[in-house]
Amino acid sequence: MKKLLIVSFVALSTGLMAQNVGIGTATPGAKLEVIGNTTTTGNALEVKDSAGVSRVVVKDGGRVGINTATPSASASLEITSTSTGVLVPRMTTAQYTAIVSPATGLLIYCTSDNKFYYYDGVQWVTMVSVVGNNNNNAGDPTLIYTVDGF
Repeated sequence: MKKLLIVSFVALSTGLMAQNVGIGTATPGAKLEVIGNTTTTGNALEVKDSAGVSRVVVKDGGRVGINTATPSASASLEITSTSTGVLVPRMTTAQYTAIVSPATGLLIYCTSDNKFYYYDGVQWVTMVSVVGNNNNNAGDPTLIYTVDGF
């Protein structure tokens, strides 16, 4: 009897763990599938904070807005803020050069030399910052450019 109960419990728990869960669908096709109602907002998925303010929005078509309920139609990702920035991945030279098959356009910040790098499809290229006419005068514009062979 004891063996029968253990076998039944294992079979039942294995079956439950293999189930897909759906929100907004009776037949989920993934471990977690969420289908939103787009009839009023046009949002496929929306996450609001405790005050009811939209913090993350996924529009039909895959556009994502963070701190905006209306990401631009020309942007895949729009982040809105007046007090914070975007933080790209930070890593050492050894870490970023060990990335297998980096995507063209991949951007990182290197903590070994405190520079930004992007992958141009062939090699990692540094983005160098130079101040105006190199006189370092206050108010000179900052120019960002790339240098071959770095």
